[in-house]
Amino acid sequence: MNDSKLDKISNNVAEIRTDIALIKVDISYHIKRTTQNEEMLRLLRKELKPVEIHVQRVHGALKLLGAAVILLGVIKTLLELSKMVH
Repeated sequence: MNDSKLDKISNNVAEIRTDIALIKVDISYHIKRTTQNEEMLRLLRKELKPVEIHVQRVHGALKLLGAAVILLGVIKTLLELSKMVH
């Protein structure tokens, strides 16, 4: 090989090393941001847990209320029907 080809290879290797160094910096930054985002998500889930529990309780109460209204409607209808028969 002549010096020109070796110089080109040497320059290519130097460029590759520079690129790798930049990629390492980028990866480090993204790992840091990912870690921060995972922590924020964990805290958000922890803070929202009481809201989720409240929503479940309200849904349960509304279902119970709906069932009670239906039952009262059935009872009232039966009472009205029994008054019509007598």
